[in-house]
Amino acid sequence: MKKLLWPAITAIVLIQADVHQIPETAQAVADIPDGASIAVGGFGLAMLAAGVLVATRVTGSGFGLALRAIRDNPLRAAAVGVPVGRHLVAVYALSAAMAGVAGALMAQTTMFVSLDAVALHRSAEVLIVLVLGGTGWVYGGLLGALVYRLAQ
Repeated sequence: MKKLLWPAITAIVLIQADVHQIPETAQAVADIPDGASIAVGGFGLAMLAAGVLVATRVTGSGFGLALRAIRDNPLRAAAVGVPVGRHLVAVYALSAAMAGVAGALMAQTTMFVSLDAVALHRSAEVLIVLVLGGTGWVYGGLLGALVYRLAQ
């Protein structure tokens, strides 16, 4: 499950936020100096790096191996002693936390939150990024987002 959610969260953060500056409209409304926009971009990159670090640590741990076993065959995983329910609750909580961080970063960079942020075009962009980068590895979302941004 995490293998599907982490690239999507990464894609949302990279699509929504230009990591070098806050959008001009938000910057004009808030009267933010240019140095602060670089700091916000740096904070976004730091959070992205922290998320990638957490995702790679989880996938390489025993917990990640148990999640792979649950993905492949939940009955077999339960038969060998993996607590399937607890692991699923833990990975859903982890993915919700990562999604919350991505949403907070999106709100911080755009300085505006509305229902348009979860509109169909945003889901389509995330799907395009996932197809471009792939979902089988942690860095797929990063690669797909970079290709998508370069193609725009």
